[in-house]
Amino acid sequence: MVDEETRRSLRELEEAEKADPDLRAIYDLHARMFRVLAQAKDDILPAGVEIKDEEALQVRLLQGLPLLSFAGVPLDADRFANL
Repeated sequence: MVDEETRRSLRELEEAEKADPDLRAIYDLHARMFRVLAQAKDDILPAGVEIKDEEALQVRLLQGLPLLSFAGVPLDADRFANL
């Protein structure tokens, strides 16, 4: 499923290609990558990943640490490897 942000990016690539057709191959490559990434989000991340501990997030933010760790993102290893 392609989200709204990806649809917007694809539309912008189409417009850029119309404005500069000599770069069609580059725009096509980027459009394919956006589609693959959109599919990957659906395939490797379970729906509804939520951040529940707002206080812990605030502490990490103030310490300059990433808000998510790899351990906190439940990836499907097999699907990720296939990607």
